[in-house]
Amino acid sequence: MFQYNEDALRFKTLDEFKQSVKNGGELSFEWNGIDYGIFFWEDSYILCLLQPYGNNEWKYKTVEELLNHSFGSAILHDIVKDIKVIDRII
Repeated sequence: MFQYNEDALRFKTLDEFKQSVKNGGELSFEWNGIDYGIFFWEDSYILCLLQPYGNNEWKYKTVEELLNHSFGSAILHDIVKDIKVIDRII
């Protein structure tokens, strides 16, 4: 039986996040009650809202650009260690 372990999936450092995403890692996470996904497709890092929220997506050429994405007053590079990681493919 699968048991969700939030602490095991959480990013401990900004560098861990960068390396995971740069190496093709995909993830889904929750921030402020909204679910997001990050994946790499056609030379871009994609950040998107997950269902049932709609088709919003943002494309970035580098992980550094992705890390500058803002969620209102929060910026991804500042909250990487605080996001609730739902799933992570390394």
